[in-house]
Amino acid sequence: SSTLRLEFERARPSVQGSIFAVMRPVLVVSVKNTFICTLCDEVSSPTPSRSRRRARSADAVCSRSEGSYTAAVWSESADERCMGAPSSSSDEKHVDSMADSQDGTGAGAPADDASAGATLAQRVVLAASSFDAVRGSALALSMDESGALLLQRLLKSSTPSKAEDLAREFEGNVRQAARSQHALGVLLQLVHCLGAHKVAFIADELCGEAFRTALSACGSQLLSKLLECCSGSARVKALVDEVLSGDLTTLFCHKFGFAVASSIASNGNDVQKRRIVFALRGGVQRFARHRYASRVLTEALLQCPADDRACLSSEIFRQAGAVTSLACNGFGVGVVRALLQVPNCFDLVVRLLYKSRRRVMKDRYGFELLDELGLLDSDESAEVP
Repeated sequence: SSTLRLEFERARPSVQGSIFAVMRPVLVVSVKNTFICTLCDEVSSPTPSRSRRRARSADAVCSRSEGSYTAAVWSESADERCMGAPSSSSDEKHVDSMADSQDGTGAGAPADDASAGATLAQRVVLAASSFDAVRGSALALSMDESGALLLQRLLKSSTPSKAEDLAREFEGNVRQAARSQHALGVLLQLVHCLGAHKVAFIADELCGEAFRTALSACGSQLLSKLLECCSGSARVKALVDEVLSGDLTTLFCHKFGFAVASSIASNGNDVQKRRIVFALRGGVQRFARHRYASRVLTEALLQCPADDRACLSSEIFRQAGAVTSLACNGFGVGVVRALLQVPNCFDLVVRLLYKSRRRVMKDRYGFELLDELGLLDSDESAEVP
């Protein structure tokens, strides 16, 4: 900081008419960044502490509308933050601690408060221990992070009948919920808790936008979960067939769509898996080197029927030097590892790698692969590229 001295003088006429200067006390000011303050009796600023956290105001309480309300995220007070009080690492832990205070030993609000104009915080706390408190408001709660965590906590400890009652509130709103990262967790928990027949409405409502859903961040997770838990359902089968009717090259190379394609290769029926294999054979060399499509190819080599796996592997071997080139590629090396697990391919892959090991060992990925297979001599193992 720099100190600036300013001397202020004022001239005033004397009684005799002469003018003389009257010196006022010198005012010394200090310029500190953008603040100007006097140095007279200045109090030094406290030394900043790295352990002291910036104070925050408590998060705002959300508004409540007719028949629905949105849950808010509660945090400790600003005073507790400044004093270094321990805070919860996630909203779920905080919600659990709120719910635990409502048991028989706590001093929580009575259940009648939910119908007697209780505050939003009281309603959400009641929701943690009772399905009745969230009845009619599950969809609105699922759109908020804290509300979604509460609903998932309820579903994990609920009976199938109560979970089915909660699932009915999402009927007609699946597409809206599938676009929300918070409501997605509730839908995934419903699919996990209920059988294929009880969550068939989810697949029904996604029909017509299946391919578009597969290319979205939340929708791809929901479709993969349906395939994992309900692949035998006729409605899920129809949903997957709609996905496979789209552009599969786009699906394989998409950062979200590849997960759906991989799930089909793992959990689909034989006809659906064969359609994945047929599409992969059309550009197997390109897909094997792609960031996302290589994962679909790897899954197909590991999970598809034996005949389809043999067709894919023969398509890879058809191009001379393909195995060597893939072993030196960050994404293709995973395909080579999958080829090693295909029946009748292990010996051929090892022979090709050993034949070109001088080239392969110069690459980081190829060196690691050769080391895993024991194809490096003792002196070569020390030569890390």
